[in-house]
Amino acid sequence: MTLIGAFAGLSPTPNQCPRILLSICTGAMFPGNLGIFSQRFCTTHWAAYEELTAYIKAAAVRTSSQPGTVIPARFVDSGVNTNGVRITSSGGISCGMDAGLHVVKLRCGEPEASSTAQLLDYAWRKTEGVVFGDDFSAATP
Repeated sequence: MTLIGAFAGLSPTPNQCPRILLSICTGAMFPGNLGIFSQRFCTTHWAAYEELTAYIKAAAVRTSSQPGTVIPARFVDSGVNTNGVRITSSGGISCGMDAGLHVVKLRCGEPEASSTAQLLDYAWRKTEGVVFGDDFSAATP
């Protein structure tokens, strides 16, 4: 968890490729416990919504911040944090494929992400994720 927290808290550097923190399935418990989802929307496996919510609320108390909100979605891109790290989470393991292809789209473009999905023989459910973009302050699910 130390590594995840350090990565999410790194200051941006000029000309650096934007960093992306992606949690898949119940791996969302790690950033949730660290307060990385504070004031953000996120998701995890449907059977772990309540557990992640508890982690997020406990982290908000520890860090004196507003808790984030767990929402049902295949993946959630909650935009870029104050350190320039894009915070993304996915539902269950297969939802992680959609989130991973979303990351490929962000880094390389949609044609490359579509080609990757085709190569994997995977039906990319790209429109079933929730993308808030960079201005999270105005976002509502």
